[in-house]
Amino acid sequence: MIASNMTTSSKDIDKISERRSRRFWVCLVLAFFSMDIAIATIAIAMATRDPSFRPMPDYGQNNVSWEHRHQERLASNKLGWVLDLSPVEPQRKAIRIHAVDRSGNPIVGGFGKLSAYHFARVTEMTRADVVEVTPGEYEAAVDCSRDGLWKIELRLQRGDEQFLLERDVEFSKEVAKRSMKVYIHESYQVGNLLL
Repeated sequence: MIASNMTTSSKDIDKISERRSRRFWVCLVLAFFSMDIAIATIAIAMATRDPSFRPMPDYGQNNVSWEHRHQERLASNKLGWVLDLSPVEPQRKAIRIHAVDRSGNPIVGGFGKLSAYHFARVTEMTRADVVEVTPGEYEAAVDCSRDGLWKIELRLQRGDEQFLLERDVEFSKEVAKRSMKVYIHESYQVGNLLL
C-alpha cells in the first residue's frame, strides 16, 4: 500500500510538473507574440504620426504634367532672368527675391506665387503671393526659420512673360550671410546641374 501511494504521488508530481512546464512554454510563446505585436504597433504609430515620412506634395500631378512643366522651364530659361533668393533676416519670416533681366535691368511690375516646404516637413507646404516692395525687389511671406534644405517653386509674371523657378535651396545661419544666386541660362537646368 505504501508503494501505491508513492507511485500515485510521483504521478501527481509528474502531472503538476508537466502542467507547470506546459504553462511556462505557452506563456513564453504568448509573451513573444505580445512583444511582436507591441513593437509592430509602435512602429506603425511612429511611421504614421511623423510628418517627415510623407510623399512629396503634388508628386503625382507633377509627373502627369511633366511635359508642360518642362516647356515652362525652357521658356523661362530663354528669358535669361537672374534671381537672388534670400531669407529676410533676422526672423526669416519671408523670402526676398531680387530679379533682373538678361541685361541687368530690374524686373519691374511683376507679380506671382511662391510655394515652399522644408524637406523634413513636406506636409507643411506654404504658398504665398509674391509682391513687389521696390523696383526689382519682391517678397513672399514664407516662414523659412527652420534651417536646412527647402524646395522652392516660384512663378513670376511680368506682362505676358512668365517665369518658373524650381530649386532646392539651403537656408541656415551660415548661408544667411550670403544670398542664393540662381542664374538661368539658355540651357536646361536640373537641380545644380547644367545639361
